[in-house]
Amino acid sequence: MCEAYVSHTVKHYRFDTLVVFDGYMSKQSTKEKAEQKRRATLAVSRDVLFDENMETMATQEVFLAKELNKMRLITVLSNKFSICSIHNFHMQ
Repeated sequence: MCEAYVSHTVKHYRFDTLVVFDGYMSKQSTKEKAEQKRRATLAVSRDVLFDENMETMATQEVFLAKELNKMRLITVLSNKFSICSIHNFHMQ
C-alpha cells in the first residue's frame, strides 16, 4: 500500500521534495467535524490494522472514511518516506 505512495512521489516530484501532512493529526473545528461526519455516512469503514507491505481490499474512499485509518496511514507513510530519504512534515 505505501509503496504506491512512495513510487508516485518519487516519479512526479523526485527525492528532493517535502511532503506535508496538513492538519490530519490536529484537533478539528466544528465545521470540519460536521463535514467529516457527513462524509462518513457516505462510506462505512472499520478500523484496519495494517503494515506497509499489506495490500488493501477496501477502496481508498472507504478506507479513509475512518479517521483512525487515516492517522495510521499517515504515520506509516511518514516512516516510509523517512526511510527513503523523502522529507516529510506534520502540520499542527
